[in-house]
Amino acid sequence: MKFKFEEIYDVIKGEIRSLPTGTRLPRVRDLMSEHDAAQITIQKVLDRLEEENLISRHTGRGIFKSDGKKVVKIPVQKKILLALPMHPSPFFDSFANSFLNMTKGGNYVPAITRYNVFDPIGKWIPGNAKYDGIIIVPPGVQLKIEMINELKKLECPMVVVDRYFNGFDFDCVCTDNLAGGALAAEHFRKINCRKTAVLVAEPEVSTVIDRITSFSRQMKIYGFDEPVIINANTKIGEFSSKKAYGELTSYIRKNGIGFNGIFCVSDPCALGAMKALHDLKMKIPEEVGVIGYDDMVFSEFFHPSLTTVRQDIEKIAKMSIDIIDRKFNGGKEKTYQLLVPPELIVRESTLEVQDGKK
Repeated sequence: MKFKFEEIYDVIKGEIRSLPTGTRLPRVRDLMSEHDAAQITIQKVLDRLEEENLISRHTGRGIFKSDGKKVVKIPVQKKILLALPMHPSPFFDSFANSFLNMTKGGNYVPAITRYNVFDPIGKWIPGNAKYDGIIIVPPGVQLKIEMINELKKLECPMVVVDRYFNGFDFDCVCTDNLAGGALAAEHFRKINCRKTAVLVAEPEVSTVIDRITSFSRQMKIYGFDEPVIINANTKIGEFSSKKAYGELTSYIRKNGIGFNGIFCVSDPCALGAMKALHDLKMKIPEEVGVIGYDDMVFSEFFHPSLTTVRQDIEKIAKMSIDIIDRKFNGGKEKTYQLLVPPELIVRESTLEVQDGKK
């Protein structure tokens, strides 16, 4: 399926080929009316025709069919927008840094916008500028098909990060969270943590569901007890460390400590969990091992340092930009849905005690 601007491009290109050189073409607003298209779409069509030396544009005079004699090859700069939720998040910040590093120099013109997650999707992207590609990091809600269709109306190459749309015609790059949950379970098996809990934030999001599902399934395969699920009940924009601290503290005071390992679905959750255990006078890792998820820059500075499932954010950023490049260079027919393998980073929060048992 072609983008609308490609269909318009084919029509206008066919029309001007039969015109004499120097023929004046319709104005932009006339082309908008004729093809029932937005200004940004017509401008993209004219940009491509000018790059191919089929037209020339002159300020104050208009658009004309080019004589085809002067071909000036100028490197095409791609304007790529990264759209992030407005509320703070270590993942958002790390991804933004990787995005800027990947687009530094070369033929990229990077831009970053922060959107209000409570606004309609149509307002997430600035409407007064045109882009050659958009990378969207969604908020902590599950994206529904209606939301995806709304994003498609922007009519330019677009990649969603941190969601996996298996079965939907939409480009995405995401950590393999099923593999991530399995890595955490495998590590607990190795250090003989048979009774575990899962500390959850944003439980309705597909990436979190995958982590929990895979972890629980693997623990069952190993013949261990079914993990206790403790929900931090976070809402969009809330700091999950504080909620994780409160919920875990309340749970242990009410039910006691019936587990010797906690899998936290994010590093901020793990930070809250570790403070709760410290305040309850429980030793990490001698009494309770803790595994996080993300490997944010601060994870190695926890006390003790945090064992965590690392998301390769730099690779996710690079693959997202590569998809934009492929779409920009004509590969628009293919849908790219890519999974990036995670890695377990073992640190002090799950070191075995001397007798090798937990």
